Amino acid sequence: MKWKYLLLVILSIGLLYLALMDVNLDDIKDNFSKIVKSYNLLLMVFIYFVILFIRAYRWGLLLSGSKLSYNHLFKINTVGMFMVIALPLRLGELYRPVLLNRDLKVDMGEGMASIFLERFIDLFFLLLILLIYFLTGDHGQTTLPFLSVKFQTLAYSTALFVGSVLLGIIFLVLFRERFIRLIEPVLRLLPEIIHDWAGNFLSSFIKSMGLVGSLKNLLLLTVSSIVMWFCYASCGFLLFQCFSVPLSALHAMALEAFVTLGVAIPTPGLVGGFHLFTKSGLVLMGVAPAVAAAFAIMFHFIQVACAALFGLIVLPSTRISLKEVKNSIKEDSDELPVRETC
Repeated sequence: MKWKYLLLVILSIGLLYLALMDVNLDDIKDNFSKIVKSYNLLLMVFIYFVILFIRAYRWGLLLSGSKLSYNHLFKINTVGMFMVIALPLRLGELYRPVLLNRDLKVDMGEGMASIFLERFIDLFFLLLILLIYFLTGDHGQTTLPFLSVKFQTLAYSTALFVGSVLLGIIFLVLFRERFIRLIEPVLRLLPEIIHDWAGNFLSSFIKSMGLVGSLKNLLLLTVSSIVMWFCYASCGFLLFQCFSVPLSALHAMALEAFVTLGVAIPTPGLVGGFHLFTKSGLVLMGVAPAVAAAFAIMFHFIQVACAALFGLIVLPSTRISLKEVKNSIKEDSDELPVRETC
């Protein structure tokens, strides 16, 4: 495993180099010295704390049948967010289902399904944000004019995809069993290897859809997700003001899509991918590279610092050390059952 971690460190350094290769480090320092409205940084810390509460509430909606207290969910979720940053290869994603299974005997499959659905919901809303961004035509003074020609095509493609996903979610919530009966004959026509992979994937996906439970839960999930992503965008907009970047709240929302792409790369501490994609998104919106690089560095520092601070504060209450978490993740991941196909 050590060679994998080494490769991730090399990847992290490479991505960070790509993010900063066209920028003078003195220019970045100069932009830090020009930060205004520094109290916005404290507001961002407060908002990230609020986001943890919203995430815990939303996760509780996906685990409503497990009779978990909100206090317990908040603790597990907060430490879980920290572990995603602290552990390599995004092994921290397994922390929450492992702790749920260990302390509350919640089925490991249900815990994993809830996280799968959580990520799927986030993806859907990020696509929706990009759709709004494309359709408004408010793309800033992009330094790559040819992109503006493609915004309309991107908008229509995104709208089609988002609409299809939304209809699919509603269908799965209301007619889950019927969907299984419809898809089974199709899966049998596929080669065995593809059949097994597709069956396992669909089983996990359908199981996660079953956690929604009802249209009422779907509505609550929608509202909580909108509020959560509004909070994330607010942090970006507050940092725009600190660096005197003349972009709107809509730009801050669209920037979250770029940030999420960077975070998806499993580098240690989110270093590299976060910086490259955040800076690239800002440059596409017309921000000077040096300002964009300084913004990305500060944005990353605040998010990682908040996750670490809140996570370390809550960690002792879970009565589990970092070493025990790593061992539990290894043991439970080895014991995960293979899901049955549809």
